[in-house]
Amino acid sequence: MKIFTCIQNFVRIAPVITVITLMFSFAAEASQYKINLVTDDGIILIYEGESTGLKKGDILTIQSGDSLAPIGKAKVEQVMPQITKGKIIESEREIQEGDVASLETEKTEALEKEEEKPEKKKTTKIKEEKPAKETKPKKKIEEKIETGKSKKKEKPEPTSTKEKQKNPLLLRVGYFNCGDDCSGDVDLDPGVAYGLEYQIPVKDEMRTIGFLYTTMDMDDGTGFEDVKYYQVNFNNIWSSSRKDTRVEGNTLIGLYYGLGVGYGVIDIGAIEGENETSMDVNALAGYRSLNGLDIGALYIIDEKAYMFSLGYSF
Repeated sequence: MKIFTCIQNFVRIAPVITVITLMFSFAAEASQYKINLVTDDGIILIYEGESTGLKKGDILTIQSGDSLAPIGKAKVEQVMPQITKGKIIESEREIQEGDVASLETEKTEALEKEEEKPEKKKTTKIKEEKPAKETKPKKKIEEKIETGKSKKKEKPEPTSTKEKQKNPLLLRVGYFNCGDDCSGDVDLDPGVAYGLEYQIPVKDEMRTIGFLYTTMDMDDGTGFEDVKYYQVNFNNIWSSSRKDTRVEGNTLIGLYYGLGVGYGVIDIGAIEGENETSMDVNALAGYRSLNGLDIGALYIIDEKAYMFSLGYSF
């Protein structure tokens, strides 16, 4: 009879024990919060807000999402309706998304008391540098974070000027037409022109030192003779307002335009002493592709001569 009574009493209290156990288990789970996002500057975000009961200044113990071993601490900086924001103050390894944070109530209250003390005792000589103890671990955290994910996102920058010295030379081949001011009374046919330029990058601009050479046919009444034209020039090139135009190494990428000066010589071989020299003003424009191909136009303003060319940087 006693055994039956014991069994009957156990059956009655079993649901109560079960409910109490579940409440404790839910409470334990509720006190742990999954870290959903970790930024490069040591900020953690938990996609739970005011419902967690957390408040600004609370200290969270961070545990590994796999083994639940303690790996660091964070301080709550802001609690929003749906999100809690915290700042990492300690870490033994890089804190990752999926790690778990839990509240440290005793240490939070102690920390709040320590923060209130300097405010009450205004007459005591307390150096303002003391709170810097909390910032020391932050430097370590920033260094660890930089050695982790943040370095992967950084773009590599050239470490020396030698790495920038790529494709400094540009070779051009094109169609050259000498204007009336260039040829004077002589009738000249268009010719094939060759150019060689040395490119010097300066911030978002490009400066070039170049040499232009072409031969044209002249009809002097006895037959066609070759007329040679040389020009040594110095040009300054700017990128256009388009976003895809930039200076990369020694190569200008995209649309460009420029102005320059040159010293030109016209060598009329059929007429002795008829060589002419001039100081020229150049205007130029073109497009340069990423692989170094160049489509350009040159206009010698005072000579009214022009050239269309294809070029390649090497």
